[in-house]
Amino acid sequence: MSTSTDAAIQKIRACFKLADPNRNPSEHEAAAALAAAKRLMALYNLEEADILEATGQSDQEIEEGVAESRLNPAKYETVLAQACAHLFSVRVILAWRQRVGYDAFRRSLLFVGYPRDLALAREVFAILRADLDKMALSTPYRGSERDQWYLGVAVTLYTRAKETAIEQTAAEAEKCRALVVRKFEAIDKSIGPTRSSRGRGFQATSAYQQGKADGRSISLDFGSKLKGGAAGANQLMRK
Repeated sequence: MSTSTDAAIQKIRACFKLADPNRNPSEHEAAAALAAAKRLMALYNLEEADILEATGQSDQEIEEGVAESRLNPAKYETVLAQACAHLFSVRVILAWRQRVGYDAFRRSLLFVGYPRDLALAREVFAILRADLDKMALSTPYRGSERDQWYLGVAVTLYTRAKETAIEQTAAEAEKCRALVVRKFEAIDKSIGPTRSSRGRGFQATSAYQQGKADGRSISLDFGSKLKGGAAGANQLMRK
């Protein structure tokens, strides 16, 4: 790359940092920075893949973050985390982690990926959990039936998130599709081999079926709920 292009990439990186809602509390500044980054990328005909390639992102930049769940994550929480993983190109694993301030270890859902993707996945996971808890109050289900309802909603959200992620990737340029692949390669190299767990089968109840139906009414447009507001919404689905 030319010297002018290298300089532009450095400016774009600075803009992306300023546009990050987790680093910049000012929604106006973050939105302006994101717009500036897009203008520079268009001017120099650059894709996000070019930015990552030039900055040499390595395995050391892969991070992990806990998805705040119950003491032992419920089955629906695991499915919900997998939905968020599809939306933001991160991995989700179940691991033992020590709780802050406690000696005991707990089973935790961990998102693993690049910092910005990781922050969005964790935030949206919390938003979806809160939405489900609020919806559950208006259902007639209690105890195990409510658990089945939660799972039904989570399964529908997982299916929708997976379809959305595929559509978004297909709509992007080839470089952006390649970026998603490189992200997962770096993440998988960082966390090493993992073993997927198979849950026990269950009989689909009316509560589960109702949950699947209710899951279609939950919006996957989180822009207004993200801490970064409009800036967070713009970054939400960028691969």
